[in-house]
Amino acid sequence: MAILSLLFLFGFIASLLGGLVGLGGGFLIIPALIHILHIPIQNAIFLSLCSIVVLSFLKSVHHRSSLKLHQDLTKKLTLYAIGGALLSSYLSGISAPSLLKMIFSIVILTVGLTFIFPIRFVSNFLVRFPALLVGRLGVFLAAGLGGLLGIGGGIIYVPLFHRWMGLEMRAATQVSLYFIFFTSTISTATHYLHRRADIQEMPILYLVSLLAGTLVSHQLSRNWKVSDARLKKLFGILIILIALWNAVSS
Repeated sequence: MAILSLLFLFGFIASLLGGLVGLGGGFLIIPALIHILHIPIQNAIFLSLCSIVVLSFLKSVHHRSSLKLHQDLTKKLTLYAIGGALLSSYLSGISAPSLLKMIFSIVILTVGLTFIFPIRFVSNFLVRFPALLVGRLGVFLAAGLGGLLGIGGGIIYVPLFHRWMGLEMRAATQVSLYFIFFTSTISTATHYLHRRADIQEMPILYLVSLLAGTLVSHQLSRNWKVSDARLKKLFGILIILIALWNAVSS
């Protein structure tokens, strides 16, 4: 019963924070499942992706009017995101757990630091290329890492759309959740196909409790408003704290 309560709590908090900053919540669910409940990282990735699919779908429906304003952009990038999701699902099946944990820590710490303290040489390098090319490569990478690590990819989607595609922070979070839904759905399905036997050994109530927390949190926070400036700070701070927690726990 204690494990189910914790899973509900993790789903609730991850959905609350992840939905606000357009991340999906996997950045919090993964370290919580690994370091607190000691669930193997491959199973934690599957559970996280299931929660992310539900949350990103609900958020995308809620913000569908905003997404229509950027449908030209999403049409140009969706195919590349799908390609990244397919590749990541294959790689996750052959990657060692220790490698996945290390990649997770490096990725979220790097993104958090660069969002709060922009690295100028990266920005100066990327501006040499057309924005659409940067966007295509970015969504491919975001979908790839999102599926590989079970985090959805929002930690890359959000700064990509905000800093290099020119979207306002709020719009960047909303477009991010759209991409997260499609790519995480693909990753969830392929993860299940690759690791069906291990996944079926997990109690179904683990998934039910996690998703229940996600749904309750979404209902409570669906009308919350946060300014763009606060979203930026919240995004960077959350990512750095989770990265440090994961590194210390490991």
